[in-house]
Amino acid sequence: MRFFLALALVLSASTALPADQTSSSRPPMLDVVVEDSRGKPVENLGPSDFTVTEQSRPVAVESVRFVRAASKAAGVTALPVSAPARPSDPGAGSVIAIYLDEFHVAPGAPAEQVRAALISLVTESIEPSDQLIVLKSLDSLLEIKPVQSPAEAIQKLQSFDPRRGDYEPRTTFERNFIAGTPARIESSRAQIATSSLEALATALGRMSADRKSLIVVSEGFAKNPRRRAEALLPSLDSVILAANRAHVSIYPFDPSAVSQTGSTLDTADNADEAVRWREVLRSLADGTSGRTIAHSGDDAGLKRALNESRGYYELTLSKDLARDGHFHSVDVTLRRSGLTARARKGYWAASDREPSSLRGAFASPAIPVGAQIARRNSPLIRPWFGISKTADGQTEVSFVWEPSPRVPGERNPPPPLAQIGLSVITLDGTPVYKGIVLPATAGETDPSGQSRASFVSPAGRLVVQMAIEDVTSRVVDHDVRDLLVKGFPGPVSMGSPEVMRARTARDYDALAADPDATPVASRQFSRAERLLVRIPVFSTGEKPKVSARLVTSFGSAMRDLAVVPTPLRPNEYQVDVPLAALANGSYTVEWTARTAEGEIHDRVAFRVTP
Repeated sequence: MRFFLALALVLSASTALPADQTSSSRPPMLDVVVEDSRGKPVENLGPSDFTVTEQSRPVAVESVRFVRAASKAAGVTALPVSAPARPSDPGAGSVIAIYLDEFHVAPGAPAEQVRAALISLVTESIEPSDQLIVLKSLDSLLEIKPVQSPAEAIQKLQSFDPRRGDYEPRTTFERNFIAGTPARIESSRAQIATSSLEALATALGRMSADRKSLIVVSEGFAKNPRRRAEALLPSLDSVILAANRAHVSIYPFDPSAVSQTGSTLDTADNADEAVRWREVLRSLADGTSGRTIAHSGDDAGLKRALNESRGYYELTLSKDLARDGHFHSVDVTLRRSGLTARARKGYWAASDREPSSLRGAFASPAIPVGAQIARRNSPLIRPWFGISKTADGQTEVSFVWEPSPRVPGERNPPPPLAQIGLSVITLDGTPVYKGIVLPATAGETDPSGQSRASFVSPAGRLVVQMAIEDVTSRVVDHDVRDLLVKGFPGPVSMGSPEVMRARTARDYDALAADPDATPVASRQFSRAERLLVRIPVFSTGEKPKVSARLVTSFGSAMRDLAVVPTPLRPNEYQVDVPLAALANGSYTVEWTARTAEGEIHDRVAFRVTP
């Protein structure tokens, strides 16, 4: 499943924004929709009518212009109020995208009404100068592009296949990468929707610097909890940030709003959960100055979303604002009474200090080789990656793995695993490492060294590909994931903690005396075992003072641990952690390294079972 999700992440990171959005020469801008008490647009406002504040501090508005996209009914494309129109404006149409979230729409009459309303919108309201994108749940994110004709858009809308609550795989991708219990499939589908929305919003930013409309046909989905391994995957917050940076407003279109039976689905425990799913849609709209379209039987909301991208104010803020490369939240109010303003939550301040290499990355729309490889985390293995520093200051990456423990009562257990074919490349496809790695075995040394792969790596994102083989050398599964390699900044820094386990005192003595002992990937141990935990520490000045302590899952310190140097490793330290006296539960070894110039902390968590 993570094949597809990490791919969306890489696409979001590597997809280019328009040149005028990433250029530090352009002053910050805000798009604002202004309406009167009857919901009609107001077109005669100037800079003195708007008040912009950032954390209660006023922000100067240099100029204001009302932007009107080209249409068959209007002979003008932009009506300047206090600033001249840009040369690129005449004849420009609107940019509209429709995302059909098939995984989160139930089949039935409401979905058919939505389909009819969208087809009517394309037939009657889309102008020849408009750019329209239609994307479905499992469409390739590598090919996000406008349709060539209204007929192509209508064909995609007619193929809209709502299937909420239906977990039967219909494609090879679903059979291979989206499997498990309904709850697990729902989590995967929610991540697919989130990743697609971020990639789509970022792609829209390439097409124009003006306000864009993104219509999301969905009944809502769960907001997945963020686990450490998924920290780099797109989230709702990153979707909102990408949309605001690209001047995209999101308009959720909920078919279930007219359903007589409600939208409580097979996977929902109760109505409260369904409400939380819809709240995700509302947060997308509120965070991007969009609106929720509540009635699937009425296309007035759709036309309103389209019209707001065709008539809005563009506020140019002070050119003296800080260029720090961050998103700044602002509030926009009107001095005239009886009018309402819906403004974007803030602006993106392009940085003057942005490295030329980063600006070049934004300017290039090419997709790196590593981004084109689908990601997947195999359930058959437990991998561990760690970093350390070589004698000449380079970053060294280590890799070990173990077969995942068998599930009691499992009808079709996986075959015994023998080795992994490991291949590591940079995002642009440069080879870094390739070799065979045997599984790590607890409490035993590995004279051949084949149970641990180590290689020097440049800083940045790596693509790690693993071919998992059984005892007959047959490839039974693949695992592909991203690995972010960082350096060792600051006066004092730490590498990755390594955990080794022994079942006897003799095994422990052998591990403690072996500086090249192989760590384990598991973080669950029995009370019959004993742990040896090591960590490399580096400093640019004086020798650091290293300490460690054992902490409970509630954060309470249990005891200090005796820290001793690792044999033959002057920059590495180790502690002994006996487990026999510990109750079942979770624990953490906390490390601290101090020098006169600063200090740094790290931790390694583990669980004790009977």
